[in-house]
Amino acid sequence: MLARLTEEIGEVARELNHIYGTKKKKSSEDTKSLGQELSDVIFTVCCMANSHNIDLQQEWERMMEEKQYGRDNQDMKEKENSFSNFIIDLHANFGVTFLKNILNL
Repeated sequence: MLARLTEEIGEVARELNHIYGTKKKKSSEDTKSLGQELSDVIFTVCCMANSHNIDLQQEWERMMEEKQYGRDNQDMKEKENSFSNFIIDLHANFGVTFLKNILNL
């Protein structure tokens, strides 16, 4: 399956070379688009994940969260949660009027 993925990535590279490089398509070559080739790569990756019982949805969500908060900045999410918990505690202990005064609402 890795060989298949390598082949598909090579086809993406070929399409990019046809688009941006100096090598143009031969008249005898298939007329596939970059989108088709990228779709082939995605399909092959999905097959590979499936064969290894990997939940791509779960992995995608984890990866997007890392991208949003940054691998080196994971404590940002914890800080946001801490601040939210702090506000909830203030509300529980002092009420809405106190919070309005603090937050100038």
